[in-house]
Amino acid sequence: MTMFGLQITFCLLSLLQTCSVWAAGSTADIAAANLALQATANQADQDVVAFNLLCGLTEALQIPNDIQILNTDIHTVIQNNTGAAPTSDAKTEDAITGSFANFTNTLAQYMSDLQSKATVLTTFGQKQAIYSQLVDLSSAYVGYSEFLREILGDQDHQEDIDQALETGVDAVQSVENVYAPAVTSMSG
Repeated sequence: MTMFGLQITFCLLSLLQTCSVWAAGSTADIAAANLALQATANQADQDVVAFNLLCGLTEALQIPNDIQILNTDIHTVIQNNTGAAPTSDAKTEDAITGSFANFTNTLAQYMSDLQSKATVLTTFGQKQAIYSQLVDLSSAYVGYSEFLREILGDQDHQEDIDQALETGVDAVQSVENVYAPAVTSMSG
């Protein structure tokens, strides 16, 4: 990646971070926050897809940093919306569950691409850093889905969140297993 490309990437990441962490405070704005989370995951996925053995350590370090940004954004959306009153509006709930499902699908693709780059990222010494961020991502994602379930009044919409949760958790945990440190047996 050229220096100009890196500058554009960092500008886009800054813009996405700003967009994804505004204080929504209402259920109607949570769908927009989900779209911003999807954009953050998509940008991180693009960084993973572009990464190869010809890239340098700077680009390798960006991969766990991207996961950390996504973790932070998820926590910020929850924090900024903890006062959101539960909704019973079907249109709002459709928007929340639909945008969460889209975010989850993007997250699953991101995790698949991250898994496919495990060997090359390990070569650059990023296995432990990525693993640590994935553990945090798994926790943040589950916490966020629980937060969404609490503000949705309709059982069908709660089940939609559960279905997306299963997809997202499976994707993150599969990659987590790939990046997990090797367990060594100590015989004595």
